[in-house]
Order: sequence, then structure tokens, then C-alpha cells
Amino acid sequence: MNLEKTGRLIAACRTEKGLTQQQLAQKLFVTDKAVSKWERGKSFPGVDLLEPLGKELGLSVTELLSGERIPPEALSAASDRVSVDQLRESNRIRRRLRILAAVFAALLIGTALLRLPVIRQRGDPLPYLLPMARVTFGADYVPVAPRRSGDADTYLSRRGDCPSLIAHIEASTGLPFQEQMGSAYLFSDGSSSLTLRSEIYWRWFTVWEVIGN
Repeated sequence: MNLEKTGRLIAACRTEKGLTQQQLAQKLFVTDKAVSKWERGKSFPGVDLLEPLGKELGLSVTELLSGERIPPEALSAASDRVSVDQLRESNRIRRRLRILAAVFAALLIGTALLRLPVIRQRGDPLPYLLPMARVTFGADYVPVAPRRSGDADTYLSRRGDCPSLIAHIEASTGLPFQEQMGSAYLFSDGSSSLTLRSEIYWRWFTVWEVIGN
């Protein structure tokens, strides 16, 4: 498809019909700037405009696409219909390809985010995705990695202190909370002890890890 060739044909036929660019634009419900771009070969009419434009200029869709007049005996209504249908299908395919490209780009960005250093410090981020969703929608804390006994030794909460998790550790282990030492929380009954260690994860969450002493 030669845009300049088609543009010259549109301009010539418009002049033959005694139409200004503005008058042709009004008939097609477009702007005169659009018509000017067509005639200068800077753009091409949309698929849905080809038949109305051809009707106003006395041209077939095939002639518009080829950029030249074609003898009547060489034209047929069927060829115009095929041309328009082919263009519409081509546009549909291009739209689908653009959507697929956008989805693929989103997947690439998501993969890149999953590999940021702030995430890689916890290794595989996938086990944390569901807990993050549950915490985001209101849970105080969520177990992440289960022990062999069935109880979790890793938890996820919103960033900051989590008193309900401290209470859970006390109740589940029978060890009272003793003191906080930086990012570690010590639980002990004098003979047994464990540490609940915390670290910031993904900037908005805290990972808590139970460590036996």
C-alpha cells in the first residue's frame, strides 16, 4: 500500500467532485486535518471509512488501496468486500498482537520485580504471595512455611510490631515473652528459650522467623 499514491488519488478525485477538504471531512464526520493527512500521504483512512470515502469520491475500495483508477470491467463488488474484510481481520490481528505484547511485557516486569534484591533476600518469593494477599486484606499475621510438626515457624505480617503474633508464640510454646533485642524477640521460661526474629520484606511487610535456642 503506497500512502502517497493513494493520497494523490484522493486529492484528485476530491477536486474533480468540486469538494474542499473541509466539505469532504464533514461528509465523512472527520476533521479537515485528517483529510489533509490522507492527501499528503501522512496517514491512511480507517477501514470503516474506506467505503464511505469511496462513495463520495466515486472510487472503489480496491482503487483506494491500490492508489490508482481501475477499469470498471476489472472491478467487482465482491473484490471490494474481500478487501474490507481482509483489512478488518488484519486490524483485529494487530489488536490481539498488541494485547499479547502488553501481557508479555507485564509478565516480564513482574518477573523482574520478583528478582529485586529486596525480594531475593528471602529466596523463592512464591510462598509469600498468598500470605501477602491475606495480610493486605486484614489478617494480623499469616503462617508461611510449616514445620514438620505442622506448626508454622515463619510468619508474615504488615510492617511494624505485631502483638497478636507475640501472644500466639507465647500460647503455642508455653514460653513467656522476655525482652526485645533489636529485631529479635526473646521468649524463655528459664530452662527453655526461643527467639522470634523479624526482617522487613518487600518494604511493606515483616517476615517473622522462629529460631530455637
